[in-house]
Amino acid sequence: MAFVAGFVIALAIGLAIGRFITVRLAGSRVVSLADQSRKLLEGAEQKIQSVRNERLRELEAEWTEKTRQFDKESSESRRDLKNIRLKLDKRHEKLSRMSHRMKDRESLLHSAADSLELLREELVREQRAAEELLTSSRQLEEDSASRHQALAAEEDRVRQLKDPYAPYQPEINAEVSGADLVKAQRMRRTLQERMRDFFATYDVIVAPNFLSVAPTIDSDLYRALPYADPLGAIGNACGLRAIALPCGFGRDHMPAGLQIVGPPWSEGLLLDLGELFQQRTEFHQQRPPLRSTAR
Repeated sequence: MAFVAGFVIALAIGLAIGRFITVRLAGSRVVSLADQSRKLLEGAEQKIQSVRNERLRELEAEWTEKTRQFDKESSESRRDLKNIRLKLDKRHEKLSRMSHRMKDRESLLHSAADSLELLREELVREQRAAEELLTSSRQLEEDSASRHQALAAEEDRVRQLKDPYAPYQPEINAEVSGADLVKAQRMRRTLQERMRDFFATYDVIVAPNFLSVAPTIDSDLYRALPYADPLGAIGNACGLRAIALPCGFGRDHMPAGLQIVGPPWSEGLLLDLGELFQQRTEFHQQRPPLRSTAR
């Protein structure tokens, strides 16, 4: 019995020791598996970290490339936009200049239209004046023809219209010597210089055409106009320009005239002054009474 009890005890102790050894072995194996798992986890984490870092580097490089490309495209876009803006500014400036030119041309067209209208009105006035002048000319022609017929009826009076001094002109001119001609040319040069100084101060000379009213057609001019004509002589010697205009009526309602004298090459000025004078007066439209001289 003691043997059996001892055997049972020994068996129990052996089982306990075996279980303890089994537990220790199992615990050691568990610890080994835990170490391997930890190492595997660490390796996996390292690998994951490596992969993550690699992916991050790739993403960073890709982001950098895309950012660089975007900056490049943005720079090109900004440059294109700047070029487009410059083109638009040039186009706007060109359109603005065209608009100003169109306005200037429109203004010129309006001015031209106004000038044409003024010219048309002036042409109408000139046409009316020409018609009135034609009417007056026809009347004068009729009066002249009637006068000529009246004078032609008296042959003796027609002969009186001939200048009685005409046959003596060669003898009168023969008295003028070469010395007289040279002296006259020197006087003419001095007179021209003085008249040039005169017209440097004054524009024109206004003077009576004659010192009396117009004589009748049958008057003796040497008696009707017995006075000298110094202004006419100066004008002929210096080549002055002059225009004669009717300025009213005097004795026996005969016409009187005035003359406007200007320097050489002043025909345009004299014609303008004559036109202005006649626009403000009516003397050129009036006529003296016609009287028959038939006997």
